[in-house]
Order: sequence, then C-alpha cells, then structure tokens
Amino acid sequence: MAPLIYLLGELISSLAWTQPDYHYLSNFISDLGVPIITRAIDSPLYYVMNTGFVLYGILFILAIYLLKGLFTKHNNFIFSLASIEGLGIILVGFFPGYQWWGAVFHGIGATMAIVGGNVFLILIGKFIAQQARSKKFTYFSYLLGAIGLLSFIICLLITSMTEYAATFERLSVYTIMLWDFVLAGYLIRKIS
Repeated sequence: MAPLIYLLGELISSLAWTQPDYHYLSNFISDLGVPIITRAIDSPLYYVMNTGFVLYGILFILAIYLLKGLFTKHNNFIFSLASIEGLGIILVGFFPGYQWWGAVFHGIGATMAIVGGNVFLILIGKFIAQQARSKKFTYFSYLLGAIGLLSFIICLLITSMTEYAATFERLSVYTIMLWDFVLAGYLIRKIS
C-alpha cells in the first residue's frame, strides 16, 4: 500500500505540470513537492506529492513494525533502520526543499530516506539469509540495495554536469519501492 500511495502521488503531481512539463528523466522527485509560483519549479499539486511522502513514511514504518516478528534475532535493529528511511521521507514531505525554507531538513531527510532505505535493503537481505528464509529474496535485496546506493552516488557526482542526474535519483528511490512491492507479493503468497 505504501509504495502505491507514493507512486500515485508522484504520477498525479507530475501530470498536473503544464508550464513547463514535468519530465521523469530530468526533473527531480522533490520538484513535485515545491509550491513556488512564477518559478520553473512550481508543482501545481505539491500537496499531493508531499502527502504521498508523509504517508509512505508512516506506512513503511508501521509495516516493518508489524513484520518485525519475522526477524526475531534482530527486531530492534531492523526496525531502527526502517525508521531512518521512514522518518527521512516524512521530513522530505514536511520540508519541500526550496532554498529559503527547510532546505537543510529536506536534504537530511532525502539522504536518510535514500541511503537509509538502500542500506536497509542490503542488511535485511543479510538477515533473511541468516534465517534461511529465501535465497532469491536475499540476493534480490542485496542487488536492489547496491543498485540504489550506486545510483545515489552517481546522482550526487553528476548533478552539476547533466540534466539527467534526476534519473539516477529516481532509480535510487525506485529500488526501495520495488522491494516493497516484491515483499508484499512474497508475504501474500506465503499467507495464501
């Protein structure tokens, strides 16, 4: 549910942009939450994206809390890591990232969400492996976390060199969303 809310918020907010159009390859995700009229980055439905950020963070933390019984040996550590990601994305929603109001908190939140989320994927893969639950899901978690971290590093390195740095930012976030969807499918299959 959490990644669906997030992605729908992103889609709805992006479709509202008309002058100029929003482009997934060259506009950063955070652009969708900036409500600055008469600026190139002016998201008409900024509140939809910011609500999506906050709801995703709350639901992600809640979901991991409810699932922490699956990771009996490392409950508190796993929940703490998940909370870093969740609280980070909540900060992004509350501090949209324009320069004169909360940009520092936006940057801190984005880093917590992206780095924290992808490190969470790698470490959760390790814990799944230790409990011998699913080798495929373990490797999948490792792979997504590594791709997400590498994408974020590339984004940071090329931000001033190309308009397509946003593509790598988006990839570093979508690894986490994909993991969420796959985990949901895995759990639904286990329950049925």
